[in-house]
Amino acid sequence: MEDTEHYWISNYGRLTNNMRKDKTFFFHKMNSGNPERSVHWTIVAYDLDGSAIHEETSPEILVAKHFLIKSTGCNKIWHIDENMNNNYYRNLIYVSAEEYELLRKHVKTVAELGREQEYYDYNTVKGNPAYSIWAGIYGRCYGGNSLLVNRCYDDAFMCDEWKNSRDAFAEWYSANYYECDGERMAVDKDLLNRGNKEYAPDKCCILPEAINSALASATKRRSRYKSVKGYAIGVDYDKARDKFFARITPFGHDKQVKLHYWDTEEEAFQEYKLFKESEIRILALRYRDKIPDRLFDALIKYEVRPYNPYES
Repeated sequence: MEDTEHYWISNYGRLTNNMRKDKTFFFHKMNSGNPERSVHWTIVAYDLDGSAIHEETSPEILVAKHFLIKSTGCNKIWHIDENMNNNYYRNLIYVSAEEYELLRKHVKTVAELGREQEYYDYNTVKGNPAYSIWAGIYGRCYGGNSLLVNRCYDDAFMCDEWKNSRDAFAEWYSANYYECDGERMAVDKDLLNRGNKEYAPDKCCILPEAINSALASATKRRSRYKSVKGYAIGVDYDKARDKFFARITPFGHDKQVKLHYWDTEEEAFQEYKLFKESEIRILALRYRDKIPDRLFDALIKYEVRPYNPYES
């Protein structure tokens, strides 16, 4: 942001700063809980002598300042959908004081003002992690074959909006991003839409890496040859004993734990399923106050299946 070194504002009205001692990012509250009232922010900058300068502001003011071109005589900001918490830049328009009152009293509509809001051309910061994440997703979908095949990504593809525009993906990522105590975050396409192969804004979500890894191990099988059919997820076969068994790497541990031996693949899988679903539910509880409710609900209801939906 202009005149600051430690604040960033997105075109969705998300404000973050890295002024903590450990330089981790803090995301400011975006929603007042009342569509008729915007949130209030205090931004701290520093003068040349090191003294703190406090600026009182709000999401719409900062978004309009950095993304909207102000027309002559227009010094007020109007939310087109009249929701003061929706500060996406295309939901804002500069108006005059007189026009603001006409809109507020519903004497006129935005369409009846007879003009289009103009916007600044902008480029997302070069170091934005969304770009490298986009590149990783693109590589999974279109990067060609590898000797080490992760079947979960067979036939995966990006929606046209994301495939053709890294900026579109970056906007979605910024709007949906949240923090979990500085943990790395991952884009997931499977939790909300089991069997989904498309990376798209209405089908993906952002998860802490710990949860994403737990789900990955419950759905993804890695094999050097696509033609080799493995056993059920989490299950292997001991030829010497002529028995099936399951193994799991508990959350927070590096070493796999081998479970009991069974006569059938189904019995071994059911034991794996019991342990894995319990682990996912425990993880959901650990992150209860850090992840969105819809993700928590999906994790609590998550069912481990013997074969992932990409395998025949």
